[in-house]
Amino acid sequence: MDCWICGSPAETGEHMIKVSDLRDLFGHTTTKKPLYRRIDRNPQEIVQGVKSRKLKFNTRLCGYCNNTRTQPHDISWEALATFLRRRTPPIRPGEVVRLCPAFLNGLRRGLLGVHLYFIKLFGCLILDGKVPIDTQPLAQAILDNAPHPHVYLAFLAVTSRKLQQHAIVTPVETISINGNLSGAQWFYFVGRIGVHIIYAPAIHTRSDKVHLWHPSYTTKTLTLDGK
Repeated sequence: MDCWICGSPAETGEHMIKVSDLRDLFGHTTTKKPLYRRIDRNPQEIVQGVKSRKLKFNTRLCGYCNNTRTQPHDISWEALATFLRRRTPPIRPGEVVRLCPAFLNGLRRGLLGVHLYFIKLFGCLILDGKVPIDTQPLAQAILDNAPHPHVYLAFLAVTSRKLQQHAIVTPVETISINGNLSGAQWFYFVGRIGVHIIYAPAIHTRSDKVHLWHPSYTTKTLTLDGK
């Protein structure tokens, strides 16, 4: 298998849920306090620790792309997730969040990193699920350290107590018009935080119900939607 980002031999696996998110949500795991994984409606199974291969995509990356090229993107998401998770009082739907305090190395760089972190996960999800979306433009965005023009994010404050107890990556749901793929979406949930990832190359992205964000926007705030 070759790395879908750069084409080099692939030898590392990318976590479906970031390890820092798993640790913040579940704490220290042991044989007496294990993690459990469930895929679709299959029975749940024990996972031996947050670094288990069971928590990684089947699609693999080369060591450079996974550990060096995209490391700033991982750090950006960790910074934003930690900032949102530790807010007092807890985040809630409809809240407008100022973002500058979340990123010590600059707001624009940090937000671009968050965008590219989910681009990396998106590519792995597409290939794992054999979704009919070309991953080359996603790879090029990572290689160029530039935003993908058609991928938007909406940030969610999770209010469901049941959902708050889980970390979830949903499959990619495609949207077709007249038999042609026109968009796709998927969700990333960890505790009180959710991200709605929307691929919209051929559909109108503005909505009164979802506050979409893209790195090309100049906003310094995020409006949180609910889930």
